[in-house]
Amino acid sequence: KVIFTNPETVFKGLAGPLTTVAKSGQFKLFAIDEAHIVASWGESFRPEFQALAGFRNHLMRTIETIEHAEMFKTILATATVTQNTLSILESLFSKPGPFLHVASPAVRAEPIFWNETSLPPEERLRYLLEAVNHLPRPLIIYTTLRVRRESGTLRAIDVFNTLKNEG
Repeated sequence: KVIFTNPETVFKGLAGPLTTVAKSGQFKLFAIDEAHIVASWGESFRPEFQALAGFRNHLMRTIETIEHAEMFKTILATATVTQNTLSILESLFSKPGPFLHVASPAVRAEPIFWNETSLPPEERLRYLLEAVNHLPRPLIIYTTLRVRRESGTLRAIDVFNTLKNEG
């Protein structure tokens, strides 16, 4: 029910399935985290960020063709917005409907990254459990995505099952 992805994947493989969901009337929320990147990177480095505005409009037009369908909400989240960035976001995402800007500037703790590349494979899961017990919540665990198990590979399902068993 929730898809977290990057803009490039939206255009290289998810555009069709997301359009199908919109046609079914089940598309409820379109969110872009770190939305300031739309303005700062979108012009040349990663143009797919700005293309998200056009894709959003495509999804909206798709939903408009469905009788009694409720339009999805759009959230653009960023903690580092400038007036210039805000103007760009407004020009890209304000139509249709109102564009509401909500801000709460505050000093926040920087994320903490734990990275270990030299552990023997048999120690990786133990190290991950130690990190989980010490890191603040919420947290994100990135795993290698391998279908078959290789020595030392932490598949998402293995991490999930281990964390569930550990409580």
